[in-house]
Parts: sequence; structure tokens; C-alpha cells
Amino acid sequence: MESINIENALNLASKVFVDVRSPLEFEADHICGAINIPILDNEERAIIGTLYKNKGKEDAVETGLEFVAPKLKDIFNDIKKLSEEYDNVIIYCFRGGMRSSSVVDFIKSCGLNTVKLDGGYKKYRNYVINSLDKLSTDFTFVVLHGHTGIGKTEMLKDLEARGIAIIDLEYYARNSGSVFGGIYYKGDATTQKYFETQIFDYTQSVKAKGIKYLFMESESKKIGKCMLSSSFWDMMQNGYHILVESSIESRVERCVKDYTLKCWDNDDLLKSSIMKLKDSLGNENVKTLLERAEEKDYYYIAKFLMENYYDKLYLHSQDKYKYEFTANTDEFKKACDEVDAWYRQLLKKQGLEQKEIYE
Repeated sequence: MESINIENALNLASKVFVDVRSPLEFEADHICGAINIPILDNEERAIIGTLYKNKGKEDAVETGLEFVAPKLKDIFNDIKKLSEEYDNVIIYCFRGGMRSSSVVDFIKSCGLNTVKLDGGYKKYRNYVINSLDKLSTDFTFVVLHGHTGIGKTEMLKDLEARGIAIIDLEYYARNSGSVFGGIYYKGDATTQKYFETQIFDYTQSVKAKGIKYLFMESESKKIGKCMLSSSFWDMMQNGYHILVESSIESRVERCVKDYTLKCWDNDDLLKSSIMKLKDSLGNENVKTLLERAEEKDYYYIAKFLMENYYDKLYLHSQDKYKYEFTANTDEFKKACDEVDAWYRQLLKKQGLEQKEIYE
């Protein structure tokens, strides 16, 4: 059976990865862009696992064949459609074992050319971890610092539109940080593995374009349920640092827009987040904030939290860096222009050309 290793597979120009693991396995983590065509659903996989443990491989394989047989026509048709769109269809399961091997054999027996990913998802996962540990050999980070509501995420998006490479860690984690971090992003939080997979996928794509600097927001090591690795954290500490400032009025306006009007229609998340601050703010303040939430007085809540929670929380960490310069987002476009100009001057000093992420 023809197989391909992960490095060669990722370098193929016209390719698609087909993940034949169960939906739960796929949801936990998968190769970015992969298509899930499971040969066993979640319940069937659990049954097979129990049989294998209690009765042995033979009974597990026999039952597995019974589960898979009715699906073969649909599996073939799905993969046939992909083969018409891509030059290379790469099949993988967890270890590159029976699930992916049986699918590749079946598809080839029907006259289509597919290959198996050597070592499956497990080899891919190891490749991701090893690559992330070596990021410092390829990149230097530029970190934007500033209090809540400064507009750091908005600034990153503006820089990205100018062709500058950014890493939106909060988007990858589906959490905007802090006790209120789950409000901005709807749906389930990202798993730790897929958080790392997204970082790997993006950094590999910009590395191929010769980009050396990556912009990002200052973060703690923990973003929602996801953790930054020690090596990634060290790169953030040792990179370039830019301080972003803004008036309290602008910050409140931005927070209300970002955390309420644009992203949700339910106050329950806000209230549950406020309840978590009893130890920090005291029962009376929490009671007042909950009352304001009932009145939908988001401006009061945002300003109170900035002045009495967020600013005090981040002041110490913000003061420990040496900043290249300070940009004020009260004049947002001017602030972004200043960051852009500094970056281009940095490239000039390093003898580097501007590399566009859209090239």
C-alpha cells in the first residue's frame, strides 16, 4: 500500500486530507482543512472498543465489518467527488492502522488512487508539537499591550488588512481572555490540541512566504481553556513590545460594542461571569452589577469593571516591559499607521523586504 509521510503530504500543492476517525475524535483535533468521513460513528467506535477489550480482535473486526458494510457506497462516492477536485486524496485515522488502511484498499479496488498518511493523526500531532517548539528559529513576535477596550484586536485586523502577519490567539482559543472571555465567541471552546493545530497551520503558511515577524496581543499563559507552551510564552516575552493607549470613554464604547451589541442577545452569560467576581469585587458590587445587567446598562458595567477590576489586574504585567513606542487609538487610523510605519522601518533596518501575507 502506498503511503506518504506528514511533511511530504503537507507540501503537496493539490491535496485534501480525509479523516476517517469518529466525529468525536475529529472534533477534538484534526488536520486543518481535513474532511471527516467516519467509517464508525461515536457509538459504534465505543462498541468496537469494548468488544476488543472483552472478547478480542476477531470479534471486534467482525462487528466492525457489519457496521461499515452499509456505508461503503457513500464513502466511495464522497471520496470520488474529492478525487475529482484534488490531485491527492490522503486518508488518515489515529495511527495509520486498520481504519485508514481498509479505506485505502477499498477505494483502490474501485479504481481510484488514494494514499494513506503514514502514522496517521498521531504522527501529525507529534509533528505539530515539534514544529511549535522550533518557532523561535523562524519568527520574532511583536506584542501589542494595553488595557481592556484599547482596541488591540481591532488593530490586529487593520494590520492584517495591510498584508501584515498576525496571530489572533483569542480567536484560535475562541475566548477573549479573562473571566468574561467566553462572551465574545459563541459555541464550544477550542480544545488545547486544536488550538495548537491552528497556530501550527498558520505559522507554517507564513513561514513558506518568508515572513519573519508576527504581530499578536499580549496574553496570559492561559486563554480560556487553552494554554500557551513555555517556548511560545518565552518568545512573547523576548519579542518587540508596543503599548496601546486610549481614553476611558473610547474603551467603554468599544467594549459595549464588542461584547454586547455585536455578539449576543442573552444576558445570562454576562450575569454568570459577574457572579465569578464575588471574591474580587465583593458581594455588594456584584449585586449592583447584576442589577445593572437587568437594566441592560452595559456602559456602567463596562466602566466599573475597567476601573475596579481589569486595570488593576493588568497594571503590574504591563509595567514590566520596555516599549518601542506608544500608540493612542483615540485616533485609530493614525495609531495603526504608526505601527505600520514602525514595522516597515524595522524591516529596513534588518535588510528585509515587506512580505505580504496575501502574496
